[in-house]
Amino acid sequence: MIKYVIFDFDGTIADSFSAVLEIYNELSSKYGYEKIKEPEEFKLKSSKQIVKDFNIPSTKLPFFVKKVLTKLGDKNVELFKDIEGVLIELKKKYNLAILTSNLRKNVDKILKTKIDLFDSIQTGSKLFGKNKLLEKFLKSHNLEPEDVVYVGDETRDIKAARMCGIKIISVAWGFNSKAALQKENPDYLITEPHQILDVL
Repeated sequence: MIKYVIFDFDGTIADSFSAVLEIYNELSSKYGYEKIKEPEEFKLKSSKQIVKDFNIPSTKLPFFVKKVLTKLGDKNVELFKDIEGVLIELKKKYNLAILTSNLRKNVDKILKTKIDLFDSIQTGSKLFGKNKLLEKFLKSHNLEPEDVVYVGDETRDIKAARMCGIKIISVAWGFNSKAALQKENPDYLITEPHQILDVL
């Protein structure tokens, strides 16, 4: 029986792709990295491919990611259309949680009054290694993998969930395209928020 529905944040709940893209291109000019000229091509790449293809040194990645997230706090980012209603419906039956590499202050700002819908919000500074966050969440809440389902928008979310034995609902409205997600064979792949309710 599902006890918790765990959500990624950016690209799943928060419509932050355009803001992140804008910030990335601003910073890439400053630090000499490749700019993202074709957003749809970007959506086909995994996070590791992006780091490799756009020549971001691994030693500079934590600093660069922190810069992006700090600047994201100055942007006006909204929730995806229809996701609020889905969260309200889910809350009637399940505990809800957020696991994100974003900053807590950004999450609070974007959620605004909707923050009360979530029983747990956990943030982590690492771009990779979300499986460790999932494992920590299970342990701290005395949960088994079959007690939760994870909802995310990136290929790295699929890989992290699979490493933990957790079912994944991949959403095609975020940072990775439907085609990129399909290649990783998620348990479920949806294109509209209300389909989360159908899957559960």
